[in-house]
Amino acid sequence: MWTRRRLVSGGDVGARDGALALLAGGDEAVVSWLAPLFAHLGRPTYMGPPGSGQSSKIANQIAVAGAMVGASEALAFANAAGLDAPLFLDAVSKGAAGSRVMDIFGERMLRREFASGGSVKYIIKDLGMALETEEGPEGAKALPGAAMFRQMFSGMAANGDGDLSLQGLITVVERLNGIHK
Repeated sequence: MWTRRRLVSGGDVGARDGALALLAGGDEAVVSWLAPLFAHLGRPTYMGPPGSGQSSKIANQIAVAGAMVGASEALAFANAAGLDAPLFLDAVSKGAAGSRVMDIFGERMLRREFASGGSVKYIIKDLGMALETEEGPEGAKALPGAAMFRQMFSGMAANGDGDLSLQGLITVVERLNGIHK
């Protein structure tokens, strides 16, 4: 059974800056009463009855994982194509490919800074929860992207990089392509 608790998103940067997205589920009156406290940590949003906060966090993690896969593949491709990767990152960040994931993690990928941010083991856990269809939401039984994202992050952990941050996913894409950095 899924545990019922309030959850946050925003990683190490959001925690340091007091800019976490707090996804609160449970009794609305209790969440409202706690809102002033939550506001010191970031932006609280009441998501609904018990379980809604956790479901929101899991849905968030699916979106983050997909964006991380896209950013990792784009930057690995740009590097392999001989592009000026920082210039490429700056150029695409202004268009449709731009995202918070590119803003937060793109530079870290290029600098090979894999220690800061949320640990891969947590996104593997969250994606696994999304794929537990017997206990998960009734309407979302087929999540092929989430399954692929989980497999990629699990590959990262299998390579001994499970304690690294999400931006380390680029190393999986590089290994799959025979790129050694």
